[in-house]
Amino acid sequence: MTLDQTGQRLVVQLSTANASDALPRNTRIWAERVLARLSAPVRVGILGREDRNLPSLANALLGEGIVPDGAGMPPMLVRHGTGDSITTVATSGARHEIRPEEFRKLDPWSLAMAEFSAPLALLDHFSLLIVPLEGGERDMEGAINWAGQRCDMAVFCARSADEPAGALWNRLPRPFLDHGFLCLLDEDSAARTNRLDHPFRSLFRVGTLAGDAAQIHRLTTALLDHVASARREDLEWALLLLERYCPPDRKYGLREVEPLQNERDEPDFAALLDPLPQGIAQHGDHADTSAPTAEIISFLAAQADELACLCETAEPAGPRRASSKVLALCTESIEACAEMAMQGEPEVMELFAEATDLVVLMQIESTTEAMTDAIALMLQLRHECESRLCA
Repeated sequence: MTLDQTGQRLVVQLSTANASDALPRNTRIWAERVLARLSAPVRVGILGREDRNLPSLANALLGEGIVPDGAGMPPMLVRHGTGDSITTVATSGARHEIRPEEFRKLDPWSLAMAEFSAPLALLDHFSLLIVPLEGGERDMEGAINWAGQRCDMAVFCARSADEPAGALWNRLPRPFLDHGFLCLLDEDSAARTNRLDHPFRSLFRVGTLAGDAAQIHRLTTALLDHVASARREDLEWALLLLERYCPPDRKYGLREVEPLQNERDEPDFAALLDPLPQGIAQHGDHADTSAPTAEIISFLAAQADELACLCETAEPAGPRRASSKVLALCTESIEACAEMAMQGEPEVMELFAEATDLVVLMQIESTTEAMTDAIALMLQLRHECESRLCA
């Protein structure tokens, strides 16, 4: 999707900030992911058994007969280009650009992938990756995970929930459930009135592709709406990063935080700040261990003491004034822990990467509720680390 002028300026600013030392190391990882998504169209996977008319569905969505159909077809990528072209990728990794008539003569079993490009407006919004699911349940699960690493959202094609691929629905990667659509093709007319439980965002009963243009239009519209929403989320995330770490001279639509209607008595945080468990070293006494998780626990224990001091010395009538200091301390603490976690277990690193995202949003919100959530988040992180250390 082509970005407007504001979006392009946000990308330029975030790219500049990411290339400098303005962003913490852990935050730069997320900034790179956002920039990667904004630099290319959203990729939509079309997955299903080989005989589920996957190329036909892709062609129906595009309104053009671009993708060839046939047995044994490899995964096929359809993207925007200045002209029609086909590039084959052999199992050896060799790439060759060929003409359509040459492609029809190839043995599809000798290909690892085929790429098609066309100057279609829809492909400027999203590209398509067609992934046939073949073999047994383990083979299909492997193909789904492969697609999950390369797609932002997906359309799953089936005839019913009873076919083999349906058994995998509850084990799909979380992004495919949050950003997935179920498309029932060639479904029996009697079954089309039955209610179907499924974990996806939406269900489309397409029936025969030739006879259900209205359903195809609904599916296309749903994909475009979801793509626009995903793109907006990426731009808002870019804006939040810039607002947090390098405020621009000009604001790009960030809403101001609404003042609280009623000032409340400051919450009692004493109950939230648990004493350090026996057997865990105090901050400064962990020189005999190199485990980042133990270091994080000790650091969070020391920060809990500082948080308690902030809460005790806060003016009773000024919870909003105290919240900014508490949120700043929570943000700095979690970002410091994220730096420590970079040297430790991948699960701990991922845990603090997600926590960094959350606490940045809380600091921007800057309310007493956000302050409470930030302290609770630090407690949750500390308890999680303690559980891992004792496991």
